[in-house]
Amino acid sequence: MLRTALRPWSLLLLAVALAAATAFAALGDWQLARSRSQGPPSTAEQVLPLAQVLAPATTFPGTAVGQRVSARGQFLPEEQLLVAGRALDGEEGSWVLAPLQVQAAGGTALLPVVRGWVAAGQEASVPAPPDGEVEVVGRLQPGEPPAGVAPGADGAPALSAVSSADLVNVWQPPLHTGYVVQEEAPAPLAAVPSAAPEPEVDLRNVSYALQWWLFAAFAVFLWWRAVRERHRGEQEERAEEDGAVGGTWEDGPVRHEQVDQQVVEQTQEAGR
Repeated sequence: MLRTALRPWSLLLLAVALAAATAFAALGDWQLARSRSQGPPSTAEQVLPLAQVLAPATTFPGTAVGQRVSARGQFLPEEQLLVAGRALDGEEGSWVLAPLQVQAAGGTALLPVVRGWVAAGQEASVPAPPDGEVEVVGRLQPGEPPAGVAPGADGAPALSAVSSADLVNVWQPPLHTGYVVQEEAPAPLAAVPSAAPEPEVDLRNVSYALQWWLFAAFAVFLWWRAVRERHRGEQEERAEEDGAVGGTWEDGPVRHEQVDQQVVEQTQEAGR
């Protein structure tokens, strides 16, 4: 079959198949890239004003997850809380959560801000929020499912989730339904990681990409099938030619007996 595959017509057909496969594969790659770039460009890395993204006491929009925002207001130091059960680099600790009082339509509202992370046993070292008006920059995250509020060891409310449903029992509403993870944490707190949202993938374009890749594989398969069929045809033709000349191995003795009989008959007729 290798000799058949190396003949000029086969190599020409292979070149056509590889060219088609390359084009189909490129179209598949294009569809895969297109599946990640559908829709309007993301603004997650741009710092937008909080009021432009999320209003108080409204449903958290899915497009706001991971969005970088800036908010200007005043922290309420006496309302700062700890959110327990938060690990960082494999070490147990808590988030430091404080309300930022911001201007909103019709008055003011509270924005939960995760100022940083503190290791377990180091809660006494948590600094108070700064006084006066400040600007906070961080990523928005949707509120977590409620987990309830319990009294802590020092009498302050103890939380295990950043949930507006729990915080309305601790802070004075109105509240924002999400929270901001501050990008820069004050010492000795550690910054809490908050990644940008993953780009959405259009499954329809992914299916198109898979189809193009299958076409690429099918083009090479067609070349292999054509070579195989030609090879089989040549083998059958060669077998028929061998059979016409000398017969098969099984028919050989019979054919020789027939030839010998003809020679005997011809000799007898010549003697007469």
